[in-house]
Amino acid sequence: MHNQNRTQYKARQSDPIVADRLSKKASSWNTLTRQLLLSRHDGTTKVNVQEKHLAGSTTTTTTSQLRRCDEETCLKVSYKLLLVNPDPSYLWNARRELITFTQLSTELELTKAALQRNPKAYAAWYHRKWCVRYFAHNDRTDCSTSTSTTCSVQLVLEQELHLCSELLNADERNFHYWNYRRFVVGAMASQIHLLSSSSSSLVRTPVEEDKYNAAESSQPPPPLLHTTIDYCSALDGSWDTFVNALLITSTNSIDQYHYSPCFPYYNLCRIGPQLTRNNSVPPAVGCSDNKNTTTSLNNLPSCITHEKQRNQLLELLRGEWGFTTQKIEQNFSNYSAYHYRSKLLPLWISVLISSSSSSENNNNNSVSTIQQFLLSEFQVVRNAIYTEPDDQSSWWYHRYLLDYCKNIATTASDNDRHNFIYVNVLLLEREAIQELLRAEDGQCKWGWITLHAILLRLMEIRLVESKTNTTTVCPENYDSSFSNLQLLREEAEECLLKLIELDPDRLLRYQDMLQDLHQTKELDM
Repeated sequence: MHNQNRTQYKARQSDPIVADRLSKKASSWNTLTRQLLLSRHDGTTKVNVQEKHLAGSTTTTTTSQLRRCDEETCLKVSYKLLLVNPDPSYLWNARRELITFTQLSTELELTKAALQRNPKAYAAWYHRKWCVRYFAHNDRTDCSTSTSTTCSVQLVLEQELHLCSELLNADERNFHYWNYRRFVVGAMASQIHLLSSSSSSLVRTPVEEDKYNAAESSQPPPPLLHTTIDYCSALDGSWDTFVNALLITSTNSIDQYHYSPCFPYYNLCRIGPQLTRNNSVPPAVGCSDNKNTTTSLNNLPSCITHEKQRNQLLELLRGEWGFTTQKIEQNFSNYSAYHYRSKLLPLWISVLISSSSSSENNNNNSVSTIQQFLLSEFQVVRNAIYTEPDDQSSWWYHRYLLDYCKNIATTASDNDRHNFIYVNVLLLEREAIQELLRAEDGQCKWGWITLHAILLRLMEIRLVESKTNTTTVCPENYDSSFSNLQLLREEAEECLLKLIELDPDRLLRYQDMLQDLHQTKELDM
């Protein structure tokens, strides 16, 4: 009923011709469903009967032939049903019970046809993910030493990534497409990383081993970095392996890794699993159930020296970053693109820092790299909010960037330098938002909300400084009004009063924020 007039929709349903067609369609659905259930039940019954009377039977039909006949019936009937309605999960479950290693192309074609009918069918998307992992798992267990099968897994993932690009070109805001793209990227990164980590040439030197042991005892590593993971579980769509691999490859030694600027924000770039994390994926027909398919990450070096795999990971990240840039430039209202970009941002910064830390003054280079990157990223958002000031997508990403700057300032080892970046960003954005509000004659609600948030952050910095008797160096060419707590509080109060005028539906919320602002004033006096 999406994008349909309700009155016209009801009128069509009451049409006798339409009603008769729908009745026949429902009857056909019930008939096929009953046939599917009976074929599954009869298959089990026939097999049991055949096994009991096999010794004295004169028929040439064997147990395996009966089972295969019923399996083919189930697959054919479920195929027809899912093309009509891809939503029922029990139909996909029936196919997963019978799927074989060689049927990947059939399942991908079926899910593609089903998703063309309903692009938001959760069960169809899940089945496609399950099939990709099933194929990769059995491809590895059957021919773990074959280069050709490894390439076939990579080829399937590359084709799926290309499909995601085509789908997002057609419907750039469909979150199912973005979610599936994150799954494919996570699987591709896991595939690349596991191939590099399983190389026998990747071992620590005695010096690296001492550094690793010392660092491990002083600070715990991030999740999954020093654990044994199953290949099947690694291809669950999560980004744990992707994040860990890039954190390792972005540094030159284990001690630098533990103090990487990206390390405290592991959860900011983490994508959770989209499939269950267990070893329950059965081996396909004709494949051996190889129990030695786990890849140990305990022997990972402090820096992955496999240049080919490292470049593949960086190229994958670079491609995803460029893809989000393209989608945001095409449509500033694409919240899904902003969300994806927020997950890539900590990883991208880590790579930029790694490439800029080759000279002797690594710390200065890192701080300068972070500052330049964040300012350029704020400029991207500024272009969006100046073009569509009433769209909330770009404003939410702007708020995320402010929070990220604050995290860096409060957790980095070189606190003064990063705090200077934070203050500089706040002052620049304060000036930019004020300019936007003047251009919009003060009628931009999101502009006032963001300006209020910036002022609260500046007030927080001033309160900390007053308690610790410290002073943040103000960037040049800025007035010192941000150092005056009273002026900041008055400007924040003005923002809330303006919001009450522009957005009366949220009157109580703004009044509560005003009360909090007055309470902080009383505490300071």
